[in-house]
Parts: sequence; C-alpha cells; structure tokens
Amino acid sequence: MDAATIAGLLADPVRLKVVAALALGAGTIEEAAAASGLGLKDVALAAAGWPARGWWTATGTG
Repeated sequence: MDAATIAGLLADPVRLKVVAALALGAGTIEEAAAASGLGLKDVALAAAGWPARGWWTATGTG
C-alpha cells in the first residue's frame, strides 16, 4: 500500500475510525462497528471494496 492510499484512507473521519478499529484487533464488521462507535452500515460502506483490494479480510460475521 502506497502513501497516497494510506492518506486517502485516513482523510475521511469514518474510514479513520474503521482503520483504527481494525488496528486494535477488530476482525469482523460487527467488531469494527463496536470498537469505532459507528453503525454497521457506516462501517460496511467505509470498508466497501477493501477485501477485494487485499486491505482487509474479514474473519466472519459476529
């Protein structure tokens, strides 16, 4: 992942919270939502496309 991609991920406050949740160990959408204080829909929208790019592979659902 290059610097521009990382900057883009962190530029949006919602994506920043999701990235922080993942860095702290969240492995599912539900865990990321709980850790970030965001709703499931917000987390899902923020992370849409990340698995396809190899940025995150969810471990399951709840």
